[in-house]
Amino acid sequence: MQKHLKRNITAENHLKSVDSDNTYTYQWGGYTTTDFAVDEYGLWLVYGNRSNNCYLVIAKINPDTLNVEHSWATTIRSGSVGNTFMKCGVLYATNSYSETSTYIRYTYDTNTGKQKSLPLNRIPFNQPGTYNTMLDYNPHDGLLYYADDYQGYLATFPIVKSV
Repeated sequence: MQKHLKRNITAENHLKSVDSDNTYTYQWGGYTTTDFAVDEYGLWLVYGNRSNNCYLVIAKINPDTLNVEHSWATTIRSGSVGNTFMKCGVLYATNSYSETSTYIRYTYDTNTGKQKSLPLNRIPFNQPGTYNTMLDYNPHDGLLYYADDYQGYLATFPIVKSV
C-alpha cells in the first residue's frame, strides 16, 4: 500500500525583475522565462531580467521563504541560450535547444564571480533529440536529466567534464 503525502504551499514570493509576460525567454520561447535549478548548494532561479536588457540573472533562493539570498547578473542574453543547469554553484548554458550536436557555450561561477564564453565544442553535449525542453542536474545521483518534448526522448548523462 502506497501512502500519499499532502503538502501545502508554505511560502510565496513575487520578484519584480522576473519577466511575467513571456518576453525574455530562452531560444525556443515556450514560457522559458524562469528556470528553477537544484544543486549541491541549494535552490536557484535563473531568469531573463526585464530591467537589464534580458541578460540572465542567477538568484540563490532560500527554499523555506523563497527570498533571494544573493543574485548575480550575467553578460549573456536569455534568448541566446538553449537551456541551463547549475552544478556546484556554477551555471552552465548550452548554445542551442534544437541541434543534436550542441555544446556548453557559457559558464558563470557564483563562487568566484567569474564567467566564461567557451569555444565551440570545448564541452560537447550531444542530445538525443532535437527539441531540448528540459535540462537539469540532480546532485543526489550526479546525473544530468534531459527531456525532448517534441520527439519524446528522456535521457540521463553523467557529467564527466567541468570548467
